[in-house]
Amino acid sequence: MNTSSLWLLALLAAAEPAEPKLSWVRSAGAPGLDGRLRTITVDPQNPGHIYAGSKEGTLLFTHDGGNSWQERPLTPLVTDRADSFAATISGTNIQIESQAVRRIAVCPGNSFPLLVLTANALYGSSDQGLSFVRLLGVFKEEDLKTVHCAAACPNYVAVAGRYGLHLSEDGGQFFTQSYTPPGLNADVAELQCQEAGQKPVVWLGQGRRLYRLDLSQKTPRFAAKYPGPSVPGKLPALAARIRDIEIGNSGIWLATDRGLQNSPNQGENWQTFAQDLGRITQQVWLKPTPEGEQVAAVLDLAADAASVGSSLNAIAIISNDQGQSFTPLFAGLSQRRVRWLTHDHHGKWWLATSGGIFTNPEVSVMGSIRHARWAQVRLLNTTSLELLIEQALELAELSPQHLATLSNDAAHRCYLPVLNIIWRRREVSENYALTQIPVPLLFENRGFGALGDSIWAFLRWDTGCFLEAPATMAEARRTLLQNRERTVFALQDAWHERMVILEKLSLGVAEKEAFQLQARVKAMEAVLSSLSRRPLISKPPSSR
Repeated sequence: MNTSSLWLLALLAAAEPAEPKLSWVRSAGAPGLDGRLRTITVDPQNPGHIYAGSKEGTLLFTHDGGNSWQERPLTPLVTDRADSFAATISGTNIQIESQAVRRIAVCPGNSFPLLVLTANALYGSSDQGLSFVRLLGVFKEEDLKTVHCAAACPNYVAVAGRYGLHLSEDGGQFFTQSYTPPGLNADVAELQCQEAGQKPVVWLGQGRRLYRLDLSQKTPRFAAKYPGPSVPGKLPALAARIRDIEIGNSGIWLATDRGLQNSPNQGENWQTFAQDLGRITQQVWLKPTPEGEQVAAVLDLAADAASVGSSLNAIAIISNDQGQSFTPLFAGLSQRRVRWLTHDHHGKWWLATSGGIFTNPEVSVMGSIRHARWAQVRLLNTTSLELLIEQALELAELSPQHLATLSNDAAHRCYLPVLNIIWRRREVSENYALTQIPVPLLFENRGFGALGDSIWAFLRWDTGCFLEAPATMAEARRTLLQNRERTVFALQDAWHERMVILEKLSLGVAEKEAFQLQARVKAMEAVLSSLSRRPLISKPPSSR
C-alpha cells in the first residue's frame, strides 16, 4: 500500500466510530472466483436472493442467503428484437464473445425482474437467473455502462451508454433513444419514481454534467442541474466527473472524482462531502435507518482518474451523520479491493471484493452455542490445505516427484535394447530362440559348444519407439497434469466452502439453520478425507 493510502486510512481511523465495528465473513470465495467480481445486488423483496457479476460474463447467485452459490453464463436462448444478434445454441458454430458484467438490477413487477448488463448487451431473466433473454444489443463501440429501474415503476428501464440514453417503458421489450441528451457518451442513469403509476424522472450523468428528464411532462426535455449553485453556508460543489448516482430522503448524491456531491433540493443547490479525503469516489449507496440514512461510498485509491479500476486498493467508508464524518466500513480488510456494495432490507451489508463476497452476519443471542463451539474447535484445529493437497497427490501418484519419475522413465525407454539369444544346432541347421529380454549391457556374438552347436546373442533397438515416444509422452503428461489439476481444484473447492460455513457457524446462527450448515460441513469433510486419507483436525474436537 502506498503512502497516500496509509494517510487516508489514518485520517479515517482518527474519526470516532459512529457505531461498533462490524464483523465480516466471506460468503463466497471459491478458487478461480477471487478478483473476478465486478458488481453485486440484492433482491429488495427477498434478501436471500443475492446476485453478483464477474468479468468473465457470468452470473453468480444464491437463493439461500449465501449458504451456497451457483454460477451461470449469460447465454441467451431466445431474442425478442428482430435486429438482435442470433441466439446461441449449443452444438452450433454460433458464438458470442463473453464480456464482463457491469451492472445488475432487480426490478420486482417487471416482465424480467432480473436485468444483467454487459458492455454490448442487456439480458433479462424471469426465473431468478436460471436462463436469460437478450433484450438489448448494440455495436461493440457503443459501450453500455449502467442499467437502473425503480421499485414504484418497474416497467421503466434506463440504460446509459456511449451513445446516450436507452429507455424502455415496457419492461425491456423495446428501447428508444428518442429522448436525446445534449451530446453523447452518458456515464450513468438513475430513475426516480415516487408513486406507483407515475412516470419517472430520469437523472443522466454525462461527464461533469447532470441532466434531469421529467417524463410526466407533455414534451420531456433534458434540463441541466449540475454543476449548480452551492448550498448556502456549505462547502461548494466543484464540477467533477460523475461515476454514480443515488437518490434518497436526504436528496441526490453523486459519486465523483472530487468526493461526494449532494443536493437536498432536486438539483437546485449542491454541496461537497468527503472532499478532504481527496480521492475518487467510485460508488455511493444510501441505507435507510430509523434515524435517517447512512451514506456509504467506495473510494478508489488510484493516483489519477485514468488508473481507476486498475489500482490494487479500493476501500468502503460510511457516514451516520449524512456525510459530515466518515469511518471505515470494511474495517480490517481494506487491502482487499472493494468493487461494489449493497445491503438487504434487514440491514445486512454485502460487498463484492477482490477476495470474494463478504457480508456482516446477523449474530443472534439465541443462536446455537453448541454448534458455534463445534465450529470454533474445528477452525482452531484444522489441518492446513497444503498438507491435504500434498497427501492427496501422493496417494494418487500425482505428486511432482511421481510425475518427474514417470517422465524420466518414459524418456529413457527407447534407449533400452532387447537381447536376442539363439541356439543353433549343427546337425539340423535350425535356430531356436532361447530368450528375448531387454538388457542394459552390450554383448558380442560368440559361438561355442562341444558338439559344434552354437549360441548367438545380439542386441536390437526399436527405431519406431524414437518416432512415437514424443507424442505418446506428451499426451500422457497432459492427462496426468489434468488429473492433478482436477484433484487440487476439488480439494480447494471443498476446503474453502467448509471454512466459509464454519466461520458463519462460529458466529452463531439459529438452531434449524445450524443443523443444515453442520450437515454441509460434514459432507465437505467426507470429500476432503476421501481424497487425502488424512484427518481434517489435528486433534479430536472437544465438543460435538
